[in-house]
Amino acid sequence: MRLSKDISKKLSDIIGPVIEESGMELVEISSRQEQNRNILVVNIDKETGITVDDCAAVSEKVSLLLDVEDIIQQQYYLEIGSPGIFRELKKERDFLRSLNKRVKAVLRAPIKGKKQFIGILKQYEDQLITLANEEAEVSIRLENLKRIQLFPDI
Repeated sequence: MRLSKDISKKLSDIIGPVIEESGMELVEISSRQEQNRNILVVNIDKETGITVDDCAAVSEKVSLLLDVEDIIQQQYYLEIGSPGIFRELKKERDFLRSLNKRVKAVLRAPIKGKKQFIGILKQYEDQLITLANEEAEVSIRLENLKRIQLFPDI
């Protein structure tokens, strides 16, 4: 099952407010196929982290809502989860919330001969981020990011 941008947007518009009413945020909606099953994945988060009880409560609400709205015509299984500790940064609020945290950035084009940087996210401003580590400080335009994610010391 592949979600078109149109279907993803409709799902976000319907599911997002329900999740926000529960004191959480909708991080991402995606789909995958596993053992010939269609899986609709809804990742949620909140400042204090997501619990199993949070997932269960959101699952119940979202499942009922999706049954009523009937946006997805195929049979699917709903999976509610957390983006995890290696959460990918995608939205402006992700970057702002992650200031002064350790991240891993994978670049489309090298900067200073490197296509990967691990460091502290020092700044986010006007489509530009600044990362700093023991070796250097580097500024990266968002369009040069292939992927950026939290990368905590474990």
